Amino acid sequence: MDDPLSAVDASVGKTIMDEAICGVLQGKSRVLATHQLHVLDRCNRIIYMQDGKIDAIGTYDELRSTNRAFMDMLASSSAHDKNKEEEEEEEQAIEAVQPKLSRVNTKASVHDAVIDELMQKEERQQNSIKWAVYKEYFEASGTIWNVPLLILLVSLAQCKLGCWTCSC
Repeated sequence: MDDPLSAVDASVGKTIMDEAICGVLQGKSRVLATHQLHVLDRCNRIIYMQDGKIDAIGTYDELRSTNRAFMDMLASSSAHDKNKEEEEEEEQAIEAVQPKLSRVNTKASVHDAVIDELMQKEERQQNSIKWAVYKEYFEASGTIWNVPLLILLVSLAQCKLGCWTCSC
């Protein structure tokens, strides 16, 4: 599998890992190419590559104890994860305080209001194709007279199909 955990959030990735890769597929051979280092301890065998070449092969514990480059990669990822956690905590704190703040009419908020209004207009116009669009479509096929021909052919096809399905 080519990094099935990369395009999903953490909770979905955990579910995929728990229920699919380690659950349903348990007992089957699985090859997982991933950048998600937090799942490495659940793997039977790790092939650590560096610069497009295999640098080491072993279990998680073997590589942690014997391969310096692997340990450095884990350490740098751990520091990155801590920074990411701090950013998420800061965002949550801002979201908690934000409703208490009064809304100021800034250019951004006015812009958002205009975008919302345009989107509502667009939604209202769904399923409302004008006849001019149909006319232009059929004229692009060569001539407007193709419309009756098309209707005739569809009608004949339905009659023929109807006769084929029953015992006429």
